[in-house]
Amino acid sequence: MSSGAIRYPTHSPKYTVTSYGSIDWLFTARPRLGWVMPNNWLLYATGGLAVTQLHSNFSFVDTNGVFESGSVDALKAGYTVGGGVEAPLTDRLSVKAEYLFVDFANTAGSVTANNLAPFYPHQTFTHSAGLRADILRAGFNYRFGGVDAPSNYELFMSFRPPAWRARAPFFGDWEVETGARLWLSSGSVGAPQPQINVPFPSDMGLPTRAPSPAANAIPLPPNLLAGRLIYGGLQGLSGEVFARVDHGSGIFVKGYLGAGEISNGHLHDEDFPGFNTTYSNTLSSASGHLGYATIDVGYDVWNAAGAKVGPFVGYNYYTQAIENFGCTQIAGSPPCSPALPSALLGLTESDSFNSLRVGLSSQIMLIERLRLTADAAYVPWVSFSGTDDHLLRQLLLLESAHGNGVMLEASLDYFLTPAWRVGVGARYWAWNTSTGTVNYDFLTAPLLVPETARFTAERYGVFAQSSYRWGDPPPPENGHPILAKAAVVASAPMNWTGFYVGGHLGGGWSDAQWSDPFGSTVGPGGFVNVAGFGDSTHATGPLGGGQIGANWQRGRLVLGVEADADAANMRGENTCFSGLGGINCQHALSALGTITGRVGYAWDRSLAYAKGGAAWTEASYNLSGNTIALSLGTGGTTLDRWGWTAGGGIEYALTNHWTVLAEYDHIGAPSATVPFPSVAVINTQTISVKQSVNLFKLGVNYKFELADLGSIAATH
Repeated sequence: MSSGAIRYPTHSPKYTVTSYGSIDWLFTARPRLGWVMPNNWLLYATGGLAVTQLHSNFSFVDTNGVFESGSVDALKAGYTVGGGVEAPLTDRLSVKAEYLFVDFANTAGSVTANNLAPFYPHQTFTHSAGLRADILRAGFNYRFGGVDAPSNYELFMSFRPPAWRARAPFFGDWEVETGARLWLSSGSVGAPQPQINVPFPSDMGLPTRAPSPAANAIPLPPNLLAGRLIYGGLQGLSGEVFARVDHGSGIFVKGYLGAGEISNGHLHDEDFPGFNTTYSNTLSSASGHLGYATIDVGYDVWNAAGAKVGPFVGYNYYTQAIENFGCTQIAGSPPCSPALPSALLGLTESDSFNSLRVGLSSQIMLIERLRLTADAAYVPWVSFSGTDDHLLRQLLLLESAHGNGVMLEASLDYFLTPAWRVGVGARYWAWNTSTGTVNYDFLTAPLLVPETARFTAERYGVFAQSSYRWGDPPPPENGHPILAKAAVVASAPMNWTGFYVGGHLGGGWSDAQWSDPFGSTVGPGGFVNVAGFGDSTHATGPLGGGQIGANWQRGRLVLGVEADADAANMRGENTCFSGLGGINCQHALSALGTITGRVGYAWDRSLAYAKGGAAWTEASYNLSGNTIALSLGTGGTTLDRWGWTAGGGIEYALTNHWTVLAEYDHIGAPSATVPFPSVAVINTQTISVKQSVNLFKLGVNYKFELADLGSIAATH
C-alpha cells in the first residue's frame, strides 16, 4: 500500500505513462446574432473569446523505480462558437438552452520531479497540454429593460406580489423555484478502509501475489490486515444550480447539479507490519475535483398556508477525483524515508457513489419573510466504484462495494421580494459500505489479486444561495380534495398544550476516543513501531425512530417532557495501538434513546425550543489484531451506557394536531471500560472508550388535546 517506489532489479524495465487534466472555471465573451420566431422565441448563433486556467499533471515510472513527473498550470485564451434557443417566461425573465464548442491550443509544461540521471542520464521529457470541449447547458436570463416595476413602498411592505410579476399562462397550476448555490465543504474518504488479505492466491488458482520472487514463496493466511488509505481535510468549493417544481395536486420534483474543486487536503497511507516490517504511515498532500447531482420526486401530504411537508424518493450521484503529491514517512517504517519530492504525483483516487434516497422534505414560514427548508434522506442502497492508481508502484486498484448512508440538509431563506429569496444553509452527506472488493492489477506483470475492503466517504459544509420563484399553484383545498378537511389550518396561533406522539428520520456521526496503554516497540531491522497514531474512530450513518411527550403552555412560554428511541446504523474504524504494530478498531452505534425536559418560545404557529436530559446508547466495539507480524485474534464487546444530551429545534403547526420538527442533538457518554477477552495482549490491559454523538433529525408529531384524550377514554 505504500506510495514509495519499489525497485526490482531488471535489465528490461517496463514503464507506465499517465496524464491527468482539469479546469475549474471557464469565461467567455461573445456577441450573439439571432432571429425572433413568431412565437417570440429567439434562435441565435454565437462565438468569441474563451479563457480558462488549464491544469495537467504527467507521470513516468519504470520497474527500476525510475520516475519523472511534470505539470502545466497556465491561464489560457482560446475561442468558442455555438448556438442556442431562448424563450420568454415573463416580460423580464427568459430560459435558454445552448451548445458551445471551446478550443485552447497546446501549452508547454515543465518538469516538477525526477530521478532519471543515474539511470537515463541523457533522457529528456517534454510536456504539453491542450483542451477541446463540447458543452451543453441551460440557464436563465433576467432583462433589465422594458416595463418598469412599480416603486410603491406600501406595495412592497405589504408583501403582495407586484403587478409586473403576474403569473404567465405557461405555468398553469405549477410553481417553479430555481436558483444558484455556493457550497464550502470539507470531507474525508476511506478507500479502502481497511484492506484485508484474502487466502494465498495460488490456493484459488490465481497467479502469484507479487512480482518479487521472494514474495512468491510466502503463503499468507486469510483475513490479515494489510493497510488503509485515509483522505482527510478535503476542502472543497463548488457551485450548483437547483430547482423545485410544485403542482397544485401536491406532487413536487426537486434537484440540483453541482461541481467544484478540492483545493487541498491530505492522504495517510497506512501499512500494517508485513514486508515493511513495522507500522507505516506516510503523508501526502491532496487536491482534486468533485461533482454531484440529485433528483427527487415527492408528494406534499401536508400543504397548508405557510408550510409544505411530504415524503420523497430520489437518486444521487457523487464523484470525486483526487491527486496526491509527495510522500513523507511520519512513523518509523522504511517507505518514503527519505521523503519523495513534494511536487511528485504519486497516487490518484477516482470514486463514484450511486445512491437511492428515501426521505422527508419540509418548507415552513417561520415569520412573514423567513422560511426554513429541511430535508432528511436515508440512503438504503449505495453502489460504490473506485480506481486507485499507485503510480510509483505501477499498480492499479479496482474497487467496488455496496452499503448505505444518510444525506441531511437545512437552509434559512429571506424573501427580499415575493419572488426573490437569499439564504444560508448546511449540508451533511455520509456513505458506509459493507465489505467490498479491491482487485490488485499489477500493470507490468500478469497479476490480478483480489482483496476484501470497506469504503467510506463523508462531505459536509455550509452554503449561500439565491433563488427566484414564479407561478402560483391553486390553494391546498383545491389541490388536495382528499386531504382538504384534514389539512385546514386555523388562523389563530397554535395552542401547544397537550400530549403528542410522532416519528422522525435523520442521521449524524459519533466519535470515540480509545485509551492506548502501549508504548513504542522495536521491530525487525531496528525499525520502530511508533506509538500514538490513530486511537480514535469516527462513525457515520442513518437513524430513525419515534418520540412521545407532553407540553404545557403559559403565554409564549412552553414547558415539556419527551422520551425518544432510535435504531441507528453508524459505523467507523481506524488504527489503534500503533506501538504494537497497529490493529483495526471499530465502533458501531446500533441504538440510542433520550429522556429530556424542554423549554420553548412560541409565536404564531411556530415553537423554538431547547432540551436536555439523560441519554442511553448501545454500541459495539470490535478489534481485529491479525497482521503478517501479529496474531492477536479478533473480538468485540457490546455496551449499554448512560450519558447526557442537549439540543434544540424548531417545530411548526401544520394543523391544530399535526406538527413538523427539525432538531439537532448532542449526546455525551463518559469513559467506560471495554473488555476484549479473546484478543491476546490487549486482554491484559484496561481499555476505556469515551464516546460522543451528534444528530440531526426531521420528523412529525400528532398532538392530542385534553378533549381528545377524554373522548378516547369515554369510548373505551
